[in-house]
Amino acid sequence: MRPKDPFLPGLKPRASRKEPVKLADDGSGDLVVRLYETTGGRADARLTLYFDHAGVRATDLLERPLAEAPALVASSGAPTHVRLGPFELVTLRVTRG
Repeated sequence: MRPKDPFLPGLKPRASRKEPVKLADDGSGDLVVRLYETTGGRADARLTLYFDHAGVRATDLLERPLAEAPALVASSGAPTHVRLGPFELVTLRVTRG
């Protein structure tokens, strides 16, 4: 089901949570989403973005790209898969298309 606000991403499973979406601090217009695992286990999170975007990249907490992390690309409405370790926090930067 598509949300009323296309900038509110969907997230599954229940063991993962997302923080509110915010704009990147550098003024680029990119969006930042933080995901975390809540149960002490592992989770394969599926983040669905309901707007056109050019890509998704994992970053550090200061929103700088991680050199070892590949870009995650999914089309609007298709899920981006993110593997979360126990209590892991992941910051994703979404480049708007």
